[in-house]
Amino acid sequence: MPASTIDSQQARVRSAIVGIGCCTPPESASQLQASTFMQERSALTGTAAGLCAVLHQKSGVDKRHSVVLLETREDSSPLLQDFYTLKSSPQGNGPSTATRMELFSKVAPALGVQAARLALADAERAPGGVTHIFTVYCPRLASSTSVLSASYIPGD
Repeated sequence: MPASTIDSQQARVRSAIVGIGCCTPPESASQLQASTFMQERSALTGTAAGLCAVLHQKSGVDKRHSVVLLETREDSSPLLQDFYTLKSSPQGNGPSTATRMELFSKVAPALGVQAARLALADAERAPGGVTHIFTVYCPRLASSTSVLSASYIPGD
């Protein structure tokens, strides 16, 4: 539609981020645990193992949340999970994308609902006042962030 056909009220419509809600799975791992886990499961040795450790240390992330963890353990304890197996061959790269997405499809809705509720509370809005929802998922870890946007006309 040409800009000349948009009426003046539509031209004044603006959008704003009015609420943000983040939700992570309840179980978590420290960076040390994540690095050790990655090295073990990927059968990394030598330079590759060292690089993995450095990347985890330099990432700026203190803790990683994941739905595959069965419980949160102390920093020096190994992770307790049954989703990823030890790499037994060069072709054994862990669960397929389809398997990871199957898990994602089971857990993502609940995380998304919780994130959306937090975003609504942050925005102090009822669900009916929301015009757009932007959702960011990390399917590898199945966490969720929802950002609510409401269109408004200045002066309303």
